[in-house]
Amino acid sequence: RWIADTLIFNKEKLKDLAVRMEKKFDLKIEVQSEKLKEKRFSGTFVNENVQQALEALKLSYPLTYTIHNRLVIIKD
Repeated sequence: RWIADTLIFNKEKLKDLAVRMEKKFDLKIEVQSEKLKEKRFSGTFVNENVQQALEALKLSYPLTYTIHNRLVIIKD
């Protein structure tokens, strides 16, 4: 659900959330763990940049990520 620059997600699998984040932030997200792809997250992003959004996800699960130009790689 989109409201202005808001991304709302509730118990959404990271593999599905990544697709929505790709559209929101205009970049490519690669999740490199099958277990992590199935991990569910809930939250709301309002005006965050991609790094702030990833840091927020890290509060729920100890994932790591790298950002290279328009490519984000997420690992556990």
